[in-house]
Amino acid sequence: MEEIWHSKAAFQDNYFHSLKTLVVMDITKDHVIPSHVLKNLEELEVESCGAVEVIFDVNDTATKKKGTVARLKKLTLTMLPNLSRVWKKNPQGIVSFPNLQEVSVFDCGQLASLFPLSLAINLFKLQTLEIQWCDNLVEIVEKDDAIEPGKAEMFKFPCLFSLLLYNLPLLACFYSGKHRLECHMLDVLDVSCCPMLKLFTSKFHDSYKEAVTESQQPLFLVEEVTKH
Repeated sequence: MEEIWHSKAAFQDNYFHSLKTLVVMDITKDHVIPSHVLKNLEELEVESCGAVEVIFDVNDTATKKKGTVARLKKLTLTMLPNLSRVWKKNPQGIVSFPNLQEVSVFDCGQLASLFPLSLAINLFKLQTLEIQWCDNLVEIVEKDDAIEPGKAEMFKFPCLFSLLLYNLPLLACFYSGKHRLECHMLDVLDVSCCPMLKLFTSKFHDSYKEAVTESQQPLFLVEEVTKH
């Protein structure tokens, strides 16, 4: 199965065409999902795979030419000790995940960031985000060095109603560049054991003005939270 799964030569577009849900456990490959499997998959759970370093490999030649719009709605990653990236690369945003609604990440100790910038700016349907026990997570969205210095990124999550961050000792910010985060539907905010994370500030406070040029910008503006 692993040989067929990762063999581009043997793979045809109609293989696994109707596959909607996939649960992966104890595989020995370093990456899980090649891009040609992605098109119709709606739910993916990866658990207890010690060798896995990457979940989605989106850097192959075919994907670069065509681009891919994934239907994935639910992503669950659990106990992946060597996972360093969820998305290996996503140059020019050749793969998008506009249907993603639920993301849960638990005990992925090598993960330093979750989303690439090109993907995070289009997660308009995201409803729940849970990240727990990821000792090396520094930021939720990875900063893109190719972005113009000083440019402010806008992250809009109009459907996000639940955000859970637990035991993330190195998490310092949502995104290390200048940005604004809008979550107008947020109803549940549960943050525990994240000592480096600044949760709130006010746009009238000196700390907010300083944060514009610093990497550790607080998660939310009080004015935005209380408004909604």
